[in-house]
Amino acid sequence: AISAEEGESFAPDFFEFYKTRTGRNYYDDAGCIKKMARAIFRRGKIANETEYYLMKEFLIDTTQAVFKPKELKSLSLMMASYEDSVAKG
Repeated sequence: AISAEEGESFAPDFFEFYKTRTGRNYYDDAGCIKKMARAIFRRGKIANETEYYLMKEFLIDTTQAVFKPKELKSLSLMMASYEDSVAKG
Protein backbone atom coordinates (compact mmCIF):
# COMPACT_ATOMS: atom_id res chain seq x y z
CA ALA A 1 0.00 0.00 0.00
CA ILE A 2 1.08 3.54 -0.59
CA SER A 3 0.78 6.50 1.79
CA ALA A 4 -1.23 9.63 1.03
CA GLU A 5 1.97 11.51 0.27
CA GLU A 6 3.15 8.80 -2.10
CA GLY A 7 -0.32 8.69 -3.67
CA GLU A 8 -0.01 12.27 -4.81
CA SER A 9 3.15 11.48 -6.73
CA PHE A 10 1.90 8.04 -7.77
CA ALA A 11 -1.33 9.22 -9.41
CA PRO A 12 0.25 11.06 -12.38
CA ASP A 13 2.54 8.09 -12.99
CA PHE A 14 -0.26 5.51 -12.98
CA PHE A 15 -0.32 5.02 -16.76
CA GLU A 16 3.44 4.50 -16.88
CA PHE A 17 3.22 2.16 -13.88
CA TYR A 18 0.46 0.16 -15.59
CA LYS A 19 2.48 -0.13 -18.80
CA THR A 20 5.59 -1.20 -16.86
CA ARG A 21 3.70 -3.72 -14.74
CA THR A 22 1.54 -5.30 -17.46
CA GLY A 23 3.36 -4.48 -20.69
CA ARG A 24 0.07 -3.14 -22.03
CA ASN A 25 -1.49 0.28 -22.50
CA TYR A 26 -4.16 1.09 -19.88
CA TYR A 27 -6.56 2.50 -22.47
CA ASP A 28 -6.24 -0.62 -24.61
CA ASP A 29 -7.24 -2.68 -21.58
CA ALA A 30 -9.90 -0.29 -20.30
CA GLY A 31 -12.63 -1.92 -22.37
CA CYS A 32 -11.97 -5.24 -20.73
CA ILE A 33 -11.48 -4.12 -17.12
CA LYS A 34 -14.66 -5.90 -16.02
CA LYS A 35 -13.54 -9.11 -17.74
CA MET A 36 -10.13 -8.83 -16.10
CA ALA A 37 -11.74 -8.33 -12.69
CA ARG A 38 -14.00 -11.36 -13.15
CA ALA A 39 -11.03 -13.48 -14.26
CA ILE A 40 -9.02 -12.45 -11.19
CA PHE A 41 -12.01 -13.25 -8.98
CA ARG A 42 -12.49 -16.69 -10.60
CA ARG A 43 -8.79 -17.41 -10.09
CA GLY A 44 -9.31 -16.69 -6.40
CA LYS A 45 -6.00 -14.92 -5.89
CA ILE A 46 -4.65 -11.44 -6.48
CA ALA A 47 -1.27 -11.86 -8.16
CA ASN A 48 0.26 -8.38 -8.05
CA GLU A 49 -0.14 -4.74 -7.09
CA THR A 50 -1.87 -3.81 -10.34
CA GLU A 51 -4.55 -6.43 -9.77
CA TYR A 52 -4.84 -5.36 -6.14
CA TYR A 53 -5.62 -1.74 -7.04
CA LEU A 54 -7.98 -2.79 -9.82
CA MET A 55 -9.98 -4.95 -7.44
CA LYS A 56 -9.87 -2.30 -4.73
CA GLU A 57 -11.75 0.04 -7.06
CA PHE A 58 -14.62 -2.44 -7.24
CA LEU A 59 -14.82 -2.58 -3.44
CA ILE A 60 -14.85 1.20 -3.17
CA ASP A 61 -17.35 1.85 -5.98
CA THR A 62 -20.81 1.39 -4.50
CA THR A 63 -22.38 1.78 -7.95
CA GLN A 64 -20.43 -1.05 -9.59
CA ALA A 65 -22.48 -3.89 -11.06
CA VAL A 66 -19.73 -6.44 -11.67
CA PHE A 67 -19.79 -8.16 -8.27
CA LYS A 68 -22.73 -9.15 -6.09
CA PRO A 69 -22.63 -8.33 -2.35
CA LYS A 70 -21.69 -11.93 -1.46
CA GLU A 71 -18.85 -11.82 -4.01
CA LEU A 72 -17.61 -8.53 -2.55
CA LYS A 73 -17.15 -10.28 0.78
CA SER A 74 -15.02 -12.94 -0.92
CA LEU A 75 -13.13 -10.23 -2.78
CA SER A 76 -12.41 -8.48 0.50
CA LEU A 77 -10.90 -11.72 1.85
CA MET A 78 -8.78 -12.09 -1.31
CA MET A 79 -7.48 -8.56 -0.82
CA ALA A 80 -6.68 -9.21 2.84
CA SER A 81 -4.77 -12.34 1.81
CA TYR A 82 -2.75 -10.35 -0.74
CA GLU A 83 -2.01 -7.63 1.84
CA ASP A 84 -0.79 -10.31 4.28
CA SER A 85 1.47 -11.85 1.65
CA VAL A 86 2.98 -8.45 0.82
CA ALA A 87 3.52 -7.66 4.50
CA LYS A 88 5.33 -10.97 4.99
CA GLY A 89 7.51 -10.26 1.97
